[in-house]
Amino acid sequence: MKKHHFLIFSFSVLFILVFVSRILKAQTFACIGDYGEAGQPELAVSNLVKSWNPEFIITTGDNNYLYGDSLTIDTNIGFYYHQYIYPYSGKYSNSDTTTKNRFFPSIGNHDLLTANGQPYYNYFSLPNNERYYDFVWGDVHFFSLNSDSSGGHEPDGTAANSFQAGWLMGKLSTSTSKWNIVYFHHAAFSSGGTHGSSSWMQWPFEQWGVTAVLGGHDHVFERLLVGKIPFFVNGLGGRNGIYALNAPLPESKKQYNGNFGAMKISAFADSIIFEFRTIADSLVDRFVIINTLSGLNNLDGSNVVSPNPFTTNSFIYLNRKLQNGTIQIYDMLGKEIEKRSNLAGNIIPISGKNILSGLLFYKISEDGKIVTSGRALKL
Repeated sequence: MKKHHFLIFSFSVLFILVFVSRILKAQTFACIGDYGEAGQPELAVSNLVKSWNPEFIITTGDNNYLYGDSLTIDTNIGFYYHQYIYPYSGKYSNSDTTTKNRFFPSIGNHDLLTANGQPYYNYFSLPNNERYYDFVWGDVHFFSLNSDSSGGHEPDGTAANSFQAGWLMGKLSTSTSKWNIVYFHHAAFSSGGTHGSSSWMQWPFEQWGVTAVLGGHDHVFERLLVGKIPFFVNGLGGRNGIYALNAPLPESKKQYNGNFGAMKISAFADSIIFEFRTIADSLVDRFVIINTLSGLNNLDGSNVVSPNPFTTNSFIYLNRKLQNGTIQIYDMLGKEIEKRSNLAGNIIPISGKNILSGLLFYKISEDGKIVTSGRALKL
């Protein structure tokens, strides 16, 4: 009997070690857009972003208002974000505060107004030709593009059949990352009242294997679902003057222009979570993409729990809606530690408030039949 207990304990410990090894691959990063104008809004957004302690920051362009000048670039960017820039040669630190670059901008139209963007290229040290480039961080492959189609600002073109697009398609075809994120300035789809959609950037991203597309240009937040992938407009990073919104496009799922803010993105081995939060850290929108091929979450493989592992709250995403369901949660010795009934909908929360850390098993049933069962790790 003791041997069986030991085997059960060892099996449970093995599960925990596997989950913990996955935690090391989890990452949180921030996305800011249309932010580069020194002042209180940009300060508030930068403080919000730093409170998340992100591993790195990406931007959806317009990093240096108004004209992309070398005289304003450090004031507009370095004062707020020099801790993430490497190498950093501005006036707000006598030495580098990071040993590798953790700031990955995309270039916007305002950045290109002086000397065709030369101050921008001088200020940052970015891969490839710096106009467009890619990098891999953890489970995510990032692709930063130059979407400015005017005045020869992108010699390799911005159309779907351009050399730049061919470069992206080729890179995506060899990507082995769980998540492929493309970001650039001119939002491909937007209900913003000032600029709207940039049709020349409506490339076949889904067909090429992209997970999500992030843009800016309109100073609003919007999430759209085009085909099966999300497109985001993220332009509330701190530039004075929030824009109006037009009637939503058919693809639009969420619109917001009430305050400044930024996107907080958390990538796990089994899921990636996109959030937009205001400068008060209030949640405006959350969108989750599940990697159903990960095999990490559910014993039956048909439903998913995310984030997993979790510290405070997690959610079980079902492939059907409950009318009157029940969830039972067990510890790793099989003791029931929580039971909730009268559940409705297809998103079932798991609160970690009164649950001790460790491996958990859950079972969801309805009308006397098991809907799904699975496991999660509470940290």
